[in-house]
This record gives sequence, C-alpha cells and structure tokens, in this order.
Amino acid sequence: PMPPAVSFGDDPLRMLRAARFVSQLGVTVTPRVLTAIEQMAPQLARISVERVAVELDKMLLGAHPVAGIDLLV
Repeated sequence: PMPPAVSFGDDPLRMLRAARFVSQLGVTVTPRVLTAIEQMAPQLARISVERVAVELDKMLLGAHPVAGIDLLV
C-alpha cells in the first residue's frame, strides 16, 4: 500500500473514510495514518460538501460514532 500521505493526497475524502471505518468497524488507525490525517486535514477543503456530508452521516450511524468523532477531532 501507498504511504498515507500519498493516498490522502490523491483523495482527501479517504481521511473521512478512515474515521467512518473506525466508527463502523471498531478498528483503530496506525500512528502514521493519524499523523498524516493531522498534517493533511486542510486538504479536506478540496472535497465537496455533499461528499463530506455522506461520510459524516455514515460515520454517525456506525456502532462506535464517538471513536470516529474522536479521530476527526
């Protein structure tokens, strides 16, 4: 797999998907993924509001929504 910074640079929505997977699947992210998300968070401005809303809706409906929100915060 590609380094997280490369993957998130290709599609910043993947950062929100990581939070959704944490919420839905109860998994955790590796330290390098967390670091990349923290450094690349401003790239989320490139994503349309509609796409962000879909990911946030799915995250909030997951089994562990607080964990997903904690990752985003």
